[in-house]
Amino acid sequence: MSEEKKLLCNVSIDLVCNHYRKASENLLHAYQRNKEAARHHEVGAFKAALHHARLSKQHTFDAHEHLKEVLTICEKNARS
Repeated sequence: MSEEKKLLCNVSIDLVCNHYRKASENLLHAYQRNKEAARHHEVGAFKAALHHARLSKQHTFDAHEHLKEVLTICEKNARS
């Protein structure tokens, strides 16, 4: 394997790891916000519950975007 290809492979690995880390962080935040939404809903604080549900949705969307990037990077490397 040429030096250039090794360098590109290492860069891709770093990018993929970074995207996985960010996706997992976002999923953790989504889970935490979802738990907060449920707690607020149980006590009748519906406006607060809705706020946390929206935050959870956004974190989930962000995680999804990071995972799509991982797939794009991996598919590009598989073709090389």
